Amino acid sequence: MAINMSELKDMLRVTLATNRVPCILGEAGIGKSEIVKQFADENDMKFFLIEGGGLKDGELCGLPYVSNHGNSDRNTVFTKFYNVAKKEEDIEKVKKTFYSAVRKLKQMEEENSEKMIFVPYPVLKELEEYHKENPDKKILLFIDELNRAERQVYGELMNFIITRSINGYHLPDEVKLVAAGNPSSQFSEFANSTYQVNDLDNAQKDRFRWFFVKSDSEVWLDWATKKDDEGKSNINYLITDFIATFPQNLHVPDSQDDIYPTPRSWKFLSDTLDILTSKELNNSNFIFNIAQGDVGSGVGMQFTNFIFENKNPILKPKEIFDSNYTDGKEVDKTRVSKEVEERFINETAFRKQYILMNCVEYMKQFANKKTWDENMGMKYAKLFTEDKVEKDIMAAVMKKTMQNYRIVHERLTQKYSNGQLNIYTKVFIDTATELGLV
Repeated sequence: MAINMSELKDMLRVTLATNRVPCILGEAGIGKSEIVKQFADENDMKFFLIEGGGLKDGELCGLPYVSNHGNSDRNTVFTKFYNVAKKEEDIEKVKKTFYSAVRKLKQMEEENSEKMIFVPYPVLKELEEYHKENPDKKILLFIDELNRAERQVYGELMNFIITRSINGYHLPDEVKLVAAGNPSSQFSEFANSTYQVNDLDNAQKDRFRWFFVKSDSEVWLDWATKKDDEGKSNINYLITDFIATFPQNLHVPDSQDDIYPTPRSWKFLSDTLDILTSKELNNSNFIFNIAQGDVGSGVGMQFTNFIFENKNPILKPKEIFDSNYTDGKEVDKTRVSKEVEERFINETAFRKQYILMNCVEYMKQFANKKTWDENMGMKYAKLFTEDKVEKDIMAAVMKKTMQNYRIVHERLTQKYSNGQLNIYTKVFIDTATELGLV
């Protein structure tokens, strides 16, 4: 049974704690690499990546040369064969030359008592140097596209994973291994998969703890809307607004189009949207031509129409907090306007969650200040009630706020300056206790 990306982090934690090697299988582009890197960052581990699908035969083992040759000018060093040959038939010729050279070096080693050593694969060399400088630092080595590697490379990778060594190089104990691959029809979870991958025998499968993962719009949006120190979100707001409205379009592997959307392709599109001029952003034909190249013509057209024809834009935090309720006589700065409240109530449950988390992210920038805007907190609290938000959405938002925005949670639950318990605290106590969050 497939798990989502949020659950995967917990599974990685307990699996690595027992020195097992987790292997993650999932569709291309759903964010396997990104979630593993996030896990490494969150657990203070240095991240290194080996792209199994891009390795050539012999590359992982390292390239041979003879040391202590007497004359340093005559030392023999071999370059990667795919740098000197482009055509497939030329590569095969250079491969033969490569292996002939290895045999010759071995002969020289035997005849002249010289030592043949290997130039390690660059990632492993970098890892080794990093470990020497940081002997106590934890390291995560991620081997991606394991089952997409060439057959010979696949064998080398499997041996490396099992023995944790290659050509005399041994991985330090501080290194944890994680592998990933694309779906294989040998697993019932991916019975209809059409990926061309290497199958594993039962002995090889037993070497891993397997996790089948699926894309998850909610988890992805949490990551996509997070802002860096400069206030820039991971994903352009036009895309996150679209996915919040149509979460099924995050990943459509069964699309009839030749190109279909994945979390990775949305990231590519986002990077492009971020550099467009205002003139280009206002040109619907231009946007469609860009979008269809990343997410396909069907979803590309839907995305374009959403931008230019959507009559129900998602509420933005500033729009919410800048609005004030009025009865025609007095203005209440602790409550949003009737228009904003009605728009929020009429949103779908998924979009409500997205809006509320955007508000939490927005409040974060003010939560660290000495002067907390109580009016802002009260406006949020009055939206966050059972008559306006579904209980499962309330629970999800509360949990995420407590886990990822602790300072905002503390501000929302603190007493008002007049000593009264605020509305959010009352809702939180009732709902959190009922749902077992506290």
